[in-house]
Amino acid sequence: MGKTVFRKTAWLTFAIVVIALAASVRPDLDPAKLEQQYAAAPSRFAEIGHWRVHYRDEGQGDPVVLVHGTTSSLHTWDGWTAQLKQHHRVIRMDLPAFG
Repeated sequence: MGKTVFRKTAWLTFAIVVIALAASVRPDLDPAKLEQQYAAAPSRFAEIGHWRVHYRDEGQGDPVVLVHGTTSSLHTWDGWTAQLKQHHRVIRMDLPAFG
């Protein structure tokens, strides 16, 4: 009896996990639409290896490089950039696969 309940519970849990994963699958977003939405001026792109890297280079003076963390983008630094670019050259980029 105990093994039967365990097996049914295990299969039910497995089925719920599979259904949840299947429900969370989404098609890839169109890169052109993302560029249009998030890469307005002063955005630029550089080809680095197999990656097309989105970056911004603003202001003049001593350079400051801002790198975002996981699940963020260069837009994380918008507030800081507004202040820093008054006296510094601010370079920020989207890390490949995150920005």
